[in-house]
Amino acid sequence: MANPPEAGPEVGEKIAVQSDKQLRRALSQWDIAFLVIGAMIGSGWLFGSLGAAATAGPAAILSWLIAGFLMVFIALAYTEIGGMLPKSGGIVRYPQYTHGGFASFIMGWAYFLSATTVAPSEAIAAVTYMSSYLPQLMSNGLLTPLGTLVAAVLVVFFFLLNWYGVHVMGKTNTAVGWWKLIIPSLTFVLLMALAMHTVNYMGLTGGFIPYGWSAVFLAIPTTGIAYAYLGFRQGIDYSGEARKATDVVWGTILGYVIVMLIYVMLQLSFVGAVNWSAAKVSPGNWQALSSSVLSSGPFYEIMATSGIAILAGFAVILLIDAIISPSGTGWIYIGTTARTIYGMAADGHLPQAFLKLNRYKVPLWPMITALVLGLLFLLPFPSWFAISSFITTTTVFTYIISGPSLMTLRRTAPNANRPIKLPIASIIGAIATITAFLIVYWSTFYYLWFATALILSGLHYSICIQQLIDMERVELRQ
Repeated sequence: MANPPEAGPEVGEKIAVQSDKQLRRALSQWDIAFLVIGAMIGSGWLFGSLGAAATAGPAAILSWLIAGFLMVFIALAYTEIGGMLPKSGGIVRYPQYTHGGFASFIMGWAYFLSATTVAPSEAIAAVTYMSSYLPQLMSNGLLTPLGTLVAAVLVVFFFLLNWYGVHVMGKTNTAVGWWKLIIPSLTFVLLMALAMHTVNYMGLTGGFIPYGWSAVFLAIPTTGIAYAYLGFRQGIDYSGEARKATDVVWGTILGYVIVMLIYVMLQLSFVGAVNWSAAKVSPGNWQALSSSVLSSGPFYEIMATSGIAILAGFAVILLIDAIISPSGTGWIYIGTTARTIYGMAADGHLPQAFLKLNRYKVPLWPMITALVLGLLFLLPFPSWFAISSFITTTTVFTYIISGPSLMTLRRTAPNANRPIKLPIASIIGAIATITAFLIVYWSTFYYLWFATALILSGLHYSICIQQLIDMERVELRQ
C-alpha cells in the first residue's frame, strides 16, 4: 500500500522557505518608501478629491484627515509584524501564523480579490483621463470597446515591468516615484497660489458641512479616500525582497506620512479652486460636480477652464501624469497580486506550483495569473468609482485581523527580533481593528454584499478542494 503524498500548509511552508531564500533582496528603505508612495499616489488623487467633494462638500477635507488618522494605526500594526516577519505576500501569510488555516484562507482570499482588481482600476483611471482629449474612449461614464482595449494594453505593460525582476521594477518605481511626488505637490501649490475662492469653504449654502456628518464618513470608503490610503501595504508585501527588516518598517512609515500630507493639501486646494460658472453648476451644489465637466479629469478641467495661463499650461502636464501616476500604481499591484497568490500557496491554500520562480526570481505562475485576472476584471467594472469602492471593502475587510495578529505575536513570540516595537501596542491594535470594522460598515450594503458573496465563493472553493484532497488520500491508502 502506497503512502499518501505529503500535502497541506506544512509542506507548502517548507517549500516556501526555500523559495523565499531565492528571492532577490534588492530593495532599500527608499525603494520601500517609494513603493508605498507609488502605490498610494495613483488614481486616488486624480479622482478622489472630486468624489469626496461631491459627497461631503468642503468637509471632504475632514474625511481625508479622519481616514488618514484612523488607517495609520493599521499601518503601524503591520509595520511591527512586517519588521518581525519580512516575507513576500506577508499580509496573507501572517494570519496563518496567528489564527490558523481557516482565518488565513478567508483573509487571503479577500485580499486576493482586492489586489487583483487594483491594476485594472488604475488602467481605467488612466483611460478616463485620456478621454478628456480622446472622447471616443468613454461613453456615458463607461469605457467603450476601444477604451477597454487601451486599458488592456496598459495592464500587459504592468505585467512586463514586473516579469523582469523586482530590481528592475523597484528602481523604475523609485524614479517614477519622484515624478508622482512632484506633480501632485505642484498641483496644490499652484491652485492655492492662483485659483482660490475662499467663499467655497464656508460662504455657500449649507456652509462647511452641507450634507451632515454622515456624508463625511460615507465619503471615506465610497469616493476613493480609503482606496487611496491602501497602498501602505506594499512595503509589507515586498518585505521578503528588502535588504533589511528595518528598511521595511521605516520605508513604510515614511511613505505613508508624506502621502497623507499631500492628499489633505490636494483636497483643500480642490475645494477652494472650484469655479462654479466654468463647471456650469450652481454655486454650492457640490453633488452636481460628479456629473459636471469635471468628471472626466477633475484637476485637469479645473486648470484648463481657469482662464489663468500658468494653470492652463500645467494642465497639459496633468494629462501626462494621468497616465504615469495610475500606471505606477498599476504595475506595483500586479506584483502585489502575484505575491498574494505566492503567499496563499505558501499557506497551503493553492497548489505548490505557484511557489515556482521564473529566471528573474519573480513568482512565475502567480505573475501570469495576475495578468489574466487583471484583464478579466476590466469587463465587470468599466468605471473607476465602482471598482475602487469594491477594492476598498474587500481590502479593509482583511485589515480587521491586523490588531489581533499584532497582539497574538506579542504573546506567542515575545522574544522575537522586532526592528520596531510599538508602545501601547494593545491600544494601537484595538484602534486598528475598530477602524477596519468602521470602514467596512461605512461601505454601504451595496458594496458589502457583493464583496461578501465573492469572499464566501472562495470559501466554497476551499471546501471543494479539501474534499478532493481527502478523497485522493483515501484512494491512495486503499
